[in-house]
Amino acid sequence: MGLESMPSVEWKIVNRKGKSYAYDSEEEALEELADYGTGASVWMRKVYRVTPFVTRSLDGWQQVHPQA
Repeated sequence: MGLESMPSVEWKIVNRKGKSYAYDSEEEALEELADYGTGASVWMRKVYRVTPFVTRSLDGWQQVHPQA
């Protein structure tokens, strides 16, 4: 089974100005969310690895936690 058939999840925080910060897990993103101030939110997407450094998502980013 190749890497492309194994879905994984990517996490990010988007601050109120729209800048994104990547995280390894939901827990890590939630711990850091308050540090980004009012208007920051946590987003996730399910991805499939195309090459070792390239991922593709069928559904795109979804906001999973309301703004701080």
